[in-house]
Amino acid sequence: MEIIKTTKKVYKVLDITREPFMKFETFRGAREHIGLSVQRTCFNCHKKFIDADNIYLAITTGGNKLLCEECAKLAIKDLDSNRG
Repeated sequence: MEIIKTTKKVYKVLDITREPFMKFETFRGAREHIGLSVQRTCFNCHKKFIDADNIYLAITTGGNKLLCEECAKLAIKDLDSNRG
């Protein structure tokens, strides 16, 4: 017997930084220094961040999330097309 449960949660991007939020290395170091957890992958495509990556901050209906540059560009394009 197999029981499979799948939960789908939809996040709406409300806003996103137009310029890189900061380098992942800086973000990771600051969070680890004070004992906080670190989101190590893009929230959308799950690309693993390396220290040299620029990260983008997305404000979503589920809280703040980090995106890679490619996903941020898609989110910005979608926000701009929906605004007018």
